[in-house]
Amino acid sequence: MTGNNHLIFDEGDVYLMDVTFYNTSGALTTPSSTTFAQRKPSQTETGGTAVTTGWTTVSTGRLTRPITLDEPGLWRLEARGAGNSVDQRYTFAIEVRRSAVRV
Repeated sequence: MTGNNHLIFDEGDVYLMDVTFYNTSGALTTPSSTTFAQRKPSQTETGGTAVTTGWTTVSTGRLTRPITLDEPGLWRLEARGAGNSVDQRYTFAIEVRRSAVRV
């Protein structure tokens, strides 16, 4: 299952990525590994390996991760959960507008 989202934020905002994972039976399940990757507008890439740090488990199957949007332009984010009968990927495209207030 793949989720695709296009969002708009202002430079300097913190986006709270919120993903929900289900197992093959359709029950909420926390995956045994989660992968996070991002590409900033400057084309700087980070992540892509299984990481547990940076994620907060809100409840079974629901995880959040804060992302500081410190560059204007198009951001691409990906979260993937695997293990415990979970195999899901979520992708996000975030348009970050240059702040008219911040210098």
